[in-house]
Amino acid sequence: MLPGDLVAFDTDMAGPMGYFADVSRTYLCGDGKPNAEQLEAYRLAYNFIYESMHLLQPGASFREIAEKAPPFPDAYKPGRYVMIAHGVGMSDEWPTIHWPDTSWGGFGNDPDVLQENMVMSLEGLASKPEARESVKLEEQLLITAGGPEILSRAPFDRRFLD
Repeated sequence: MLPGDLVAFDTDMAGPMGYFADVSRTYLCGDGKPNAEQLEAYRLAYNFIYESMHLLQPGASFREIAEKAPPFPDAYKPGRYVMIAHGVGMSDEWPTIHWPDTSWGGFGNDPDVLQENMVMSLEGLASKPEARESVKLEEQLLITAGGPEILSRAPFDRRFLD
């Protein structure tokens, strides 16, 4: 990695007693500032997560969440993450909330709903097919009666958010 390059971490870790956790962050190497392409991708991924988070409420159907999630711009659509959110805890990446235009059967959205105390990871991947780099961000959330509670504590790269 060279100064100015992006480096991304997608944890997918198994912790005590086999509980899974999944958090992603992308950071800019060095002390410089992000370029315009990096900044656009980072803000898209970050905004997707924080503009979608309120949808993850007890009783919300997977289909409803998928249909209400903010769409990615057409230039980013081919490179977005295959799913919007997925479960973590005793299983890894199940249940899964897929985009409405990807699959409603098989591994697509089941007629399920979120339940209180589920743990979900909300994914934002911003990548253009022709881009040299992409940005992957992910927050792990506990679904509570009062709304989603962020469990992940990894910091974001503030140079992208100021």
